[in-house]
Amino acid sequence: MNLTLLFFLLLLGVSCSFYTPHRWYNKIYWIIAAMLSVVIGLRDFSVQDTENYAALYSGITAFDLSSISLFSFEPGFQYYTHFLKKIAGGNLNGYFFLLALTNYVFIYFALNNWGKWHTPDNKKLNSVLFLVLYSSFFGMFYNAIVVRAGLALSILLLATSLLSKSQLNYKDLFFAGCFFVVALSFHYSSFLGIVACVIYRIGGRKSSKIYIIIWNLLFLIFILRLSPYVVSILLGGIISVFGMFDGTDLAKYSYYLDELYKLTYAIPYRGVFYFVIGWFFIHYKTNNILYYKALNVYLVGLLGTALFYSIEQISRITDYFLIYSIFLLYILFERYLDRKSGALLYLCTVTIQFVFFIRIIYDA
Repeated sequence: MNLTLLFFLLLLGVSCSFYTPHRWYNKIYWIIAAMLSVVIGLRDFSVQDTENYAALYSGITAFDLSSISLFSFEPGFQYYTHFLKKIAGGNLNGYFFLLALTNYVFIYFALNNWGKWHTPDNKKLNSVLFLVLYSSFFGMFYNAIVVRAGLALSILLLATSLLSKSQLNYKDLFFAGCFFVVALSFHYSSFLGIVACVIYRIGGRKSSKIYIIIWNLLFLIFILRLSPYVVSILLGGIISVFGMFDGTDLAKYSYYLDELYKLTYAIPYRGVFYFVIGWFFIHYKTNNILYYKALNVYLVGLLGTALFYSIEQISRITDYFLIYSIFLLYILFERYLDRKSGALLYLCTVTIQFVFFIRIIYDA
């Protein structure tokens, strides 16, 4: 995968965030999203998990559903792969391109639907800013590596955008429920994302003092490195839970048990980053209730990070909550992007998150 080109496209997006006329936002969004999808689609087998997805794509005949039972992937993802194979034929790179582009389609509609309630005055949303914030880490990691969970995440963000409405009707609930079912069919772990959506919906604004106390307590747990001890105490119960999966489609997730025996005591850089930006989040003042709904979910993600960071793969769980940082960062930078300090913080945020993606690619 051409990481240099990906970073160049991110910098192009950063530049366009500043200088693009409002009427061009959506056009630039699709141009950059398409180029990112092309580069991601051209990746080779050195990228983690690529070989498994390639085996699925190469091993099926479009709409011959008799092969569903031959692969361990969730049924929704397999059905969608059949659909994409009908479009891309035998072109494997075309398949990966379409998967990445699908994510950007979901993200685009999630942003625009969320924007109806974020900016009721119909102010034009800076979709390029949102695209860059999403792509700097989540868009890269979940489009290039953990593809199934990535699709589930973007579908859940679409559900979140529906749940942003102040007064929900039966139609909203029906479509949100449909999105939940589809997300689960792409990755079973997305039930945690559904929990995040529920927290987002029912959560309200708390006082600044409450947010500061919560952040300080979580940071204290994190910095004191209590995670390995917490995980060790809970290990017996976790093993029992996985034992319940025996003989079911969820049994394949038992491989995560191996991760529980490889605890790390080192504090993760990515965890530090999320606590640092979390400090900015809790001190930001706004009358936008959607900001505080997203902040509530984000703090749950910090709780998971503080307690379980010693499990190497825990980020694939906490990301269902931490991905709400995109909404928080968007609201933050939308206000301060025209200031030098805001612009510098924006560039640093994008660069640091992309470095985290590079570290994953090189297993550093």
